[in-house]
Amino acid sequence: GTFNDALRLANIPPNSTPDRLFHYLRGTGQPTNYCLHSLRGHTKDVFAVHFSPDGSRVVTASYDGTAGIWDAHTGALLHTLRGHTDAVFSARFSPDGSHVVTTSQDSTAKIWDTNTGTLLQTLTGHTDWVLSAHFSPNGSHVVTASYDGTARIWDANTGALIRSLVGHTSDVFSAHFSPFFRPSQDMRTLSFPHTLAPMDLTS
Repeated sequence: GTFNDALRLANIPPNSTPDRLFHYLRGTGQPTNYCLHSLRGHTKDVFAVHFSPDGSRVVTASYDGTAGIWDAHTGALLHTLRGHTDAVFSARFSPDGSHVVTTSQDSTAKIWDTNTGTLLQTLTGHTDWVLSAHFSPNGSHVVTASYDGTARIWDANTGALIRSLVGHTSDVFSAHFSPFFRPSQDMRTLSFPHTLAPMDLTS
């Protein structure tokens, strides 16, 4: 993401340093011949970007309250995802690339069809900003993390809340499923200040 309304896809040589990459993506450095596409369409800061599993598309999340799905090969905007009522903090593809989940300052997460841009589900229940969301490895569930101090597990197909994970005493910034996740397996949440808590979903 960038602190402006443009995102650039770049072909970075193997010997590029992280410092050069940072300045390049911020638009403050040279050379510029690495740039493949400038993705323009958002009207405020871009917070997050994520490639689809096959690398053919990119999804972006912006303070302008929208997410965008782009063609990674041409830079064309395919869909603008409108529905949140405040800043969109994150956007992630499902493992098969057919869906995107977005999170927002409006205290919700939303699941979208990536082929049509259609809103499929709104995940409602958090009482503060939703900072991140990730699909389970098989795409059947979504886990969200929120400033309200909880993480929540949702059915990705119906939008139903499966479980609220409580126990942190401060904001929960991120939550991920185990790579070996099954509904009876565990997951991990990351919370300020730097605590890692495994959660057994069977209890």
